[in-house]
Amino acid sequence: MRVDVDESDLPDESYPEPPTVADNYRYDFWPEPAPCDIWFDVHVPKRMQADLLGEKSGDGAGAESFRIHTDYGWHGPCTFVSCLDGDEKTSPDKAVRVVHKFISQELKRSSSPIRMARVGPSPFHMVGTIAEDPSGPEGLHFEVVEVVGYRVYNFNYHPGSFDNLEAAEIGLHESVSREVQLFYDLIRRRNRRMHEAKRLSMIADQLAARHTRTGLKSWHHRVFRSGHAARSLALEAMQARLVSAQDAEDARSNIQAALENTRDLHAFTQYLEEESHDSTATEIETAVEIARLVESARSADYEVAIIAGSTLLGGLIGGIAGAGITSG
Repeated sequence: MRVDVDESDLPDESYPEPPTVADNYRYDFWPEPAPCDIWFDVHVPKRMQADLLGEKSGDGAGAESFRIHTDYGWHGPCTFVSCLDGDEKTSPDKAVRVVHKFISQELKRSSSPIRMARVGPSPFHMVGTIAEDPSGPEGLHFEVVEVVGYRVYNFNYHPGSFDNLEAAEIGLHESVSREVQLFYDLIRRRNRRMHEAKRLSMIADQLAARHTRTGLKSWHHRVFRSGHAARSLALEAMQARLVSAQDAEDARSNIQAALENTRDLHAFTQYLEEESHDSTATEIETAVEIARLVESARSADYEVAIIAGSTLLGGLIGGIAGAGITSG
């Protein structure tokens, strides 16, 4: 194993561990020794891979030796899995699954406090290869091949720019890691927005359903007990709307910064643009509108109830006073 750490920018030792949050929604990964690179190799025999993948038979990933490189950057970590003994039949997506399952299994077996975190299922499905191209331009370049369900990225390097394939692969990691880290930061933000929008939508549906029920009990709940729920829903929906606006601004700023970084290859800009769009606006606005309608209707019913109650009470008092005068 090799660990490269920039000690000039290590996190404060007193930095608290965040609450337990699912990987798909978390803000931070803890501990997060950014900036830091971790390299190690793993050997997983083919005879074990079918079981790890939940398959009855087969060659698994088509490779047994893997190199894992985790890069902790500003927007979070990302991990590259390379097949050291692969060929044209190697399955990169299975390789990632094999490595994740194997390491998770070994950590659990050793009762280690460390676990493998991941964001998934990933909307980012691609297969990548890297090869020498003496006829190509200096440095790194790539071409994208569209395949049903995913994209194939063929990365190429000029032999005059790198000493060997391993050096070229390290250069590739450095050229794409920031975009990949930003992509999964956008995904985690999107997941949080979608989770919150779904929760607000369920509350709004329940609130609307209660206001369509008939009967004295439903009327009493609608007039005297639903006000707090409607106001809380409106406030939480407006807060979600603010988070969406902040996320959109952050995404715009971060993508622009990524495009201006001349060290990056800009291979995944299309993915960044796609995932920066917010799809929760309709659900949030619907929740706000339902809260407003419910509160408006409740206020009107409350006023009617107060007027009716005052009239009834006035009539009752008048009746009692009249009865007192007559009896006197």
